[in-house]
Amino acid sequence: MSDYEIRRYQLVDDDFLPQQMPPLLRQIYARRGVRRADELSLKASGLLHFSSLRDIGKAVELLQNALKNQEKVCICGDFDADGATSSALMVSALQAFGLQQVGYRVPNRMTDGYGLSVAMVEQLAVENVQLIVTVDNGIAA
Repeated sequence: MSDYEIRRYQLVDDDFLPQQMPPLLRQIYARRGVRRADELSLKASGLLHFSSLRDIGKAVELLQNALKNQEKVCICGDFDADGATSSALMVSALQAFGLQQVGYRVPNRMTDGYGLSVAMVEQLAVENVQLIVTVDNGIAA
């Protein structure tokens, strides 16, 4: 006899999602809080406005000062596909704006763990990095 039990969840209302979508996906989206089909849009217009980011003004000011003073900046990303992409995009964008000393750091999952760590910040301080920008690190970082 098995120690496993199969539990079936009650179906939730997913009639507001496109009927051509596979039923399993409709259930997953509905359970995750999607309430309208347009919430699934992959267009940039579906993204939240940048002004909704807490302290975005302070972040912009820090980046402006780093550019004006040509500070050494490090982008700290993540090792997955969106982390690598966002790191590369941020480095490229800051270089295009004229920042001359911008690099990146991606933690080694095996030795550094996940996201920004105290050890990484200390190492970057030794390297005279003046501004650290995190991308794809999650709210906990």
